Amino acid sequence: MSTENLRSLERHLLAAAAAALQRNDPSGLRASDAQSPAAGDLAVGCHGLAKELKRDPQSLAQTIAAALANDPRYAAATAENGYCNVRFARPLLFAAVAGEVVREGERFGRDPDEAPAKWLIEYSGPNTNKPLHIGHLRNTILGFAMSNVVRAHGHDVTRYNIVNDRGIHICKSMVAWKRFAEGQTPETTGEKGDHLVGRLYSLFAKKATEEFEQWAAGPGAAEIDAYLAQHRASIEAGADLNLRKRFLQEQEKAGRKLDFKPAKIKPQLYPEKMAADVPLERDYAAWLAARPGEVAEARRADGLKRAQAAVARRFEAEVSQLHAQTREWLRRWEESDPEVRAIWRRMNDWVLAGIEKTYARLGVSFDHVDYESEVYLLGKEIVGELLAKGVARKNGDGAVIFEQPGKTPADPPQEKVLLRGDGTSVYITQDLGSLMRRHRRHDPAQVVYVVGSEQELHFETLFVLIDRLLPGFGARCHHLSYGMVELPHGKMKSREGEIIEADGFLDTVEEAAGSQVRARSPELPDAEVKRRGSRIGLAAVKYHLLKFSKRSTVKFDVDEALDMNGRTGPYCLYSLARIRSILRKVEAAGGATKLDLAVEAERLTPAEAGLLLAVARLPETIRAAVRDLDPYHVADWVYRLAKEVNSWYTASGEDGKPLHPVVHCSDPATRALRVTLLRLVEAALERGLGLLGIATLDEM
Repeated sequence: MSTENLRSLERHLLAAAAAALQRNDPSGLRASDAQSPAAGDLAVGCHGLAKELKRDPQSLAQTIAAALANDPRYAAATAENGYCNVRFARPLLFAAVAGEVVREGERFGRDPDEAPAKWLIEYSGPNTNKPLHIGHLRNTILGFAMSNVVRAHGHDVTRYNIVNDRGIHICKSMVAWKRFAEGQTPETTGEKGDHLVGRLYSLFAKKATEEFEQWAAGPGAAEIDAYLAQHRASIEAGADLNLRKRFLQEQEKAGRKLDFKPAKIKPQLYPEKMAADVPLERDYAAWLAARPGEVAEARRADGLKRAQAAVARRFEAEVSQLHAQTREWLRRWEESDPEVRAIWRRMNDWVLAGIEKTYARLGVSFDHVDYESEVYLLGKEIVGELLAKGVARKNGDGAVIFEQPGKTPADPPQEKVLLRGDGTSVYITQDLGSLMRRHRRHDPAQVVYVVGSEQELHFETLFVLIDRLLPGFGARCHHLSYGMVELPHGKMKSREGEIIEADGFLDTVEEAAGSQVRARSPELPDAEVKRRGSRIGLAAVKYHLLKFSKRSTVKFDVDEALDMNGRTGPYCLYSLARIRSILRKVEAAGGATKLDLAVEAERLTPAEAGLLLAVARLPETIRAAVRDLDPYHVADWVYRLAKEVNSWYTASGEDGKPLHPVVHCSDPATRALRVTLLRLVEAALERGLGLLGIATLDEM
């Protein structure tokens, strides 16, 4: 079996090109795809070297092409536009690509030249006061895929999860259960444990709002009235924007054509846009006049909302009994109060059991799970070290803070609280503890945190702080920062209308996928429809969340994600299932369907050589994904390969007949070659989808 691969062919090509130019090394020369499949397989660009040598790029390309003309490794070498395009001898190209796929097997895609290193990748990070939501889905799917890709590159990867299982937010759910729902359990309510506790967390917010409104109508009325009077103009303006939004939504629903897209612009621009449309503004005035009670209520609600936000800190700190109880429970928890700890353990167990079911559904896993409750004390010790070293200081409230210098001398320093004035910890406290413990446990070469872009400053600070204690370690830590997930307005709402819970979201997509399966195959039993719908739905979700670069904001539309003809997970699944269907038909007709390295590779058409080259690009795709900490590269490669194999199979000549028939190919040698080619693409697609965490199907 050949030990060549596409990378070794590229290296040999560049070395031969350098020798043709009488140079000792190929620096200044670059290999890339040929300008077109008809031109060749690879090209050597001479433009960079031409500047150095002060020669015409085309003359350099011609010199290389002439030198390669008699090299048996190349079937053709031509110069065009400063590039030397080469076509490899077909047996050589086939042996290199097919040999690597067969030789590497399940490890296809790794870089044997990459020195293995210890990587830690943290992702998911659930809280034990609510279920996973749609943001956790992107985090978890992105982190799992990233760990797969880094491992595929040849590194030793440890997957970490950090469970935020303590803190003031956890105490809110506990207080809500104790005061308003004691006795409820997942068994008595029939809910998943994480959903029950999430409902209690929302209940706390509702009760806290009611508490504020009662105070605002009584003892706090004077304070609220003073705020409302002082800010009346801005309150009326805010209420007006909300009313305009509602009016515009009603107009669009009624079929009115507007000169602008309300959903595409900020509400602050509504007055200006509507003023330019005189009939629209006139209709809005009439709409308001017909609803005096609603207008008054909108102003009242907006004013109360603004007032609550303005005085919330004082109300929560000095007035609210609910918030006082949560602070008291947090203090008691940190003092290991038996009653509080018992309730905490019980409710955390409910949430963790529910979240584990969601992880199993997603097919994701972890090698280690850290719990904030286990690392926050170590974090406090580290904060103490930073304080002793003068890296951190105490402010007037007794809180320990760190002042991180601005990015430029003109920027003010950013203050980061490392420990509250009452001695309780915050997120960075436990992050310091968990990172130090991981360093002591693994001494990793690289640490990656998969966390949303809103936490960039947090991780910049964390890495600076750990570097003050472990010089050089901060540079080995990285934040895989990603954008948010948005949904089309009104498509889906959570039970409480606040967050989109992962389970409900997955249900929606999988049910839609199941409806597609039922429509295509009405004869299938319900269990099979459900199985396929689940696979297709999960593929739709995972691929849609991975096909964009990590920093992009993802707008998730169910219909778009399930489109069988688009750049989607279902399309990629379909391409693989189609290959398997073709191979089943070949087998049913009595043909061989095994991958055969002894086929006659001279028969490869340019399109088939292109498929081989596409397969062979997986290792460099993985290298790019690791370099950029972005599995997007793999998702893009999977789609391009799927599209290319579909284009190859469906291509037809001027007479309408298939150019590349497989099942009905009349020549046995050509059919054997195409069967092997399909097996190679099948293996590559299966590998790529597996790296993305997507399970495949034999039939759609």
